[in-house]
Amino acid sequence: AGQLETFTSIEMVDVVEENGVQQAVHIPASSIVFYNAYSAEDGELELTVQKTVSGGWQDLSGFRFGLYEDPNGAPIQTITTDADGIVSFRELVYTHQQVQTGTFTYYIKEIDDGQKGFTYDPKVYTVVVQLSDNADGTLSVTYTVDGEKVDENAYRFAFCNVYTPEDITVALDITKTVKVNSGEGVSPAGFKFQLADKNGVLSTVESDSNGKAQFQVIFQAEDVGKTFDFAITEVDTKVTGVTYSKVKHEVQITITQNAAGELVPQLKLGGEAVDALAVSFVNTFDAAETPETGDSFNGGMLIMMMAASAFGLVTLLLGKKKEFEC
Repeated sequence: AGQLETFTSIEMVDVVEENGVQQAVHIPASSIVFYNAYSAEDGELELTVQKTVSGGWQDLSGFRFGLYEDPNGAPIQTITTDADGIVSFRELVYTHQQVQTGTFTYYIKEIDDGQKGFTYDPKVYTVVVQLSDNADGTLSVTYTVDGEKVDENAYRFAFCNVYTPEDITVALDITKTVKVNSGEGVSPAGFKFQLADKNGVLSTVESDSNGKAQFQVIFQAEDVGKTFDFAITEVDTKVTGVTYSKVKHEVQITITQNAAGELVPQLKLGGEAVDALAVSFVNTFDAAETPETGDSFNGGMLIMMMAASAFGLVTLLLGKKKEFEC
C-alpha cells in the first residue's frame, strides 16, 4: 500500500562549480515538487454453489455450473460439484485500476447435461459486483444477487433438481401342471389364478397352452420404503374330473432405492428371500369322475374352452405416479 510522508521543513542544496571552485547554491522550496505513488491490494471474490436433488437421489457429484458475463454466451468459468454438492468458482480478482469501472455483472446458471431422469433447475442468478477503494490500501468487494444485498461470506447459490426414478416391473410367474390319473391328456391352458392383497382380489390371470401365466406389478418412486404382501391362489372353476390345487403362495415385495437412485425390489416367497418370484400349481385329472354322455370325452378340449385370453399375462399399476418437487 502507498504511504504519504509529511515534512515540517525542507532545505535543498545543489553544488555547482564555477571557475574551478565548487559552491553550494540554495534551491527555493517553492520550486521543489514531490510525487507520491499510491496503490491498493487486489480485491478478491469467491462465489459458491450448492446443489440439492429431490426424489431420493443421493450422489450430488457431477453437476456442472457456469459463470457468465453474457447469459447467452459461453461461460468464463465452469465448475463441477463433488459428493456433497458444494463447489466454488475460482476467485475473481480485481485490481486498483479497475475501481474506475465500478461495477461488474455476472450470471450463474446450471448446465443441463441431459442426465436421464432429471429435471434441471432453470434458475439464472444475476450477480452485480461493486468495487470501491477504502483509501487505506485495500479494496472493498461487495455484491448483490438479483438486486438484493447478501452476506458475501455465507451466501450460496442454490440449485435444486428433481429426480424421478424409472418405474420397475416385478414379475410373478406361475406354472400349471395337470397330472392325469386316467383318461386322455389334459391341456394346462385356461386355469385361473388370482392375485390378492389384504383388501381383496386385485386381478385374475389364465394360463396359456404351455401352462404359463404371469402377473406383472409396476412400482413407482412413491413406493420406496413400502412393503407389499400378496397371495396367489388358484380359482376352482368346478370342471368335472379336475382336482384343484389348494396351495396359497405368500409373496412379499419391499421397494428400496440404491445409491444411483434406482428402484430395487427385495423379494420373499413363503417368508424366504428369493431372486425371482416363481410359483407352481399341480392339479389332477381323473376321467372316471366325468359324466358319461355316450360321446367320447376330450379333456383337453374342455380345458381349452375355459381360456379367455391367448396369453397368460396381467399387468397391474398399484398407485398414481408421484410428482416430486424441490
